[in-house]
Amino acid sequence: LEGRFGSDDETGAMIATLCAQTFTRGIPPGLPGGVRASTRIAHKTGEMSTATHDAGIVFLEGREPYVLAVLTGVPGPAEERYRPIARISELVFEMVRG
Repeated sequence: LEGRFGSDDETGAMIATLCAQTFTRGIPPGLPGGVRASTRIAHKTGEMSTATHDAGIVFLEGREPYVLAVLTGVPGPAEERYRPIARISELVFEMVRG
């Protein structure tokens, strides 16, 4: 990454913080299990009422990272609100990997 808004160390620290995310219902489930296990995903989830989001950087091996941001407005319990985000993540991964 270019690190336009901070030094290399500051950029690395910000990415490390996002990679330490423990709430992983959004982007990560959209990646195949074997890929997910070996991929760094620097992301931030959130929700307010029925608006649910996940945005992050996906660091796949052997290619440049890609950025994905998804905001949905799905009613119901949290597991249902994050399901469309995981599906979009899956579709984006399939397009990126060809």
